[in-house]
Amino acid sequence: MTHCRHERFLILVGEGANGKSVALRIVEELVGPENRAAVHPKLFGHSNHRAQLNQRLVNIVSESEQGGKLPAAELKALVSGETMTVDRKFEHPFEMEPFRRPRPKARPGFDPPWSFANRGGVGCNRW
Repeated sequence: MTHCRHERFLILVGEGANGKSVALRIVEELVGPENRAAVHPKLFGHSNHRAQLNQRLVNIVSESEQGGKLPAAELKALVSGETMTVDRKFEHPFEMEPFRRPRPKARPGFDPPWSFANRGGVGCNRW
């Protein structure tokens, strides 16, 4: 199932040494480096930078300038899963649709966290 129906993104704001970077590292470890991008939101207006988000589950950028504006149109299109034309340098443009990859299948006898959450469990959405 591929969708962006929840249309959410997360911005962590606060003074230093309060766990923001630790939380981002945990997310990065959970999804793996092959599912992570690091495109700064200021670069969302460039189609070749947005192309780096193709087939990625998360985009993690640790620092941004204070008071900077986010590119609203591009961010909204990405978060809502709108199809967009992007290109990699020196390659032909292609259509990209932001999505969520299917969850991996768990081994027999293992109850993964997402199956608990799908049964109405609590505690999986704490961060």
